[in-house]
Amino acid sequence: MDRSIYKFGLIAFALALSACKQTTNGTVVDENGNPINGVTVFMANTFGETFSTLTNNNGEFDFPNFEGQLSHVSTQTVDFIDRAYTRNSFNAQKHMLTLEPDLNNIDSDGDGLTDGEEYLLGTSRFSVDTDGDSLSDKVESLLVDSFSPLALGVTPRYKDILLEIDWSQEDPHSRITPLAILIMQSNFKRAPIENPNGETGIRLIVDDGRFGGGSAIDIPAQWYRTGENEAFFNTQIASERVPYFYHTAAVGSIRSGSRSLFGYAYFYSRENYVTGSFSGLGPIESLAEALLLQHELGHNLFLFHGGDDHIRCKPNYPSVMNYNPYLTLSTTYSQGKMPTLDESNLDETIGVGLGPVDWDMDFLIEDTPVQASVNAMVPVNIIQHIAELLNLEELPVIGGLFADGRCGDPSHYEVLRDHNDWERIEENLGRYISESMGEINPASSVSRMSISGELNHVEDDYFPIEILKLLNEAGVTEEDLLNSIDEP
Repeated sequence: MDRSIYKFGLIAFALALSACKQTTNGTVVDENGNPINGVTVFMANTFGETFSTLTNNNGEFDFPNFEGQLSHVSTQTVDFIDRAYTRNSFNAQKHMLTLEPDLNNIDSDGDGLTDGEEYLLGTSRFSVDTDGDSLSDKVESLLVDSFSPLALGVTPRYKDILLEIDWSQEDPHSRITPLAILIMQSNFKRAPIENPNGETGIRLIVDDGRFGGGSAIDIPAQWYRTGENEAFFNTQIASERVPYFYHTAAVGSIRSGSRSLFGYAYFYSRENYVTGSFSGLGPIESLAEALLLQHELGHNLFLFHGGDDHIRCKPNYPSVMNYNPYLTLSTTYSQGKMPTLDESNLDETIGVGLGPVDWDMDFLIEDTPVQASVNAMVPVNIIQHIAELLNLEELPVIGGLFADGRCGDPSHYEVLRDHNDWERIEENLGRYISESMGEINPASSVSRMSISGELNHVEDDYFPIEILKLLNEAGVTEEDLLNSIDEP
């Protein structure tokens, strides 16, 4: 054999090993370049799965388990400021993590971050959850053992919601479409909610398989709701994810006794079920899925069908929570800006704040107050308002979409109020922080709400399927829907 070829082969092999080694190890040093021994280093992949190791006497560590799939690296040690690095920033520093002494290592709020670390992060040293999203400042800033939300893109100064969506392996059509997820993410991104970093909105991170969680699960295509269903989720979502995720199970159909349901959700819990088979609606399938998913998630976020009450079909409540089939098409939650309607004292000149409305349907706009039961009414100007929100050229207007029982008892007059859904969501979004911190959630010990005679859950047997069919027949396309959303 030609020795020069043999020698070249050895050099190439050594270089290959060196290159491999360079991408799979790192060094932790202090600000003077001295190696730090005994530092715990966490590595995470894009699924949030973590692996930890300790630095040796030379400050070196290895992570062969994550070769080629590294997402984040972070340190955890005493006396030094712990840092988190993305794969790109870690590589940019030539695989070296430089720590500085922590001169303020008191942990005033007990969240696992010292006051010095909180200062550098811009988080509050007096709150375990600066942005109030039920993800602690630590899990949004540093990697933690087993599973780390940080690797999925959360941040400690901007509200995040993590949602895992599973579907029935018996019915592949129950899988939620990517466009439906985009619609929801766009709605949350536009939420009029202020964050500590000065931006508005909520980041909805959906794991429908892209982060290794959402998958086809062993759940029947026709699902029968029972009191034990809540425990079902504990067998379908990884235990290390439970403290952080909302969870949706999509099936072909849902039955509760003799009734068919489109979905149901639990209060004081982050679990819900939806019917996911809307393929017969063609291009409108994604819109149907987004409406239903956001409706059930709204219940998890403590919204009722009237916002903070149970009055259905209010014509002044433009929310996806509304049983009014037209106002449901707002696709998002209400900001509570429309005027209150007293059915015994209605002002036709004001209507719902978008122009006059003939509440008593006498073909006159009267200057004096009128009386009428208006729960099931759909003023034309509210239709136009919803059409503008959807960014669709026209929306079909027909009657007969209010099935018996959909809107409750119209025989007496009520006071109908719009509701600031986003404000209620913001108030309740942080209530699961105790669970994510590994503590007992105080909410579990209080008296739970009873909806439809059942403890702690709400069933939805009405859905604007008729108007969705009309939209499909009107030729609305997926491109129309894409044009109506902002990319998250």
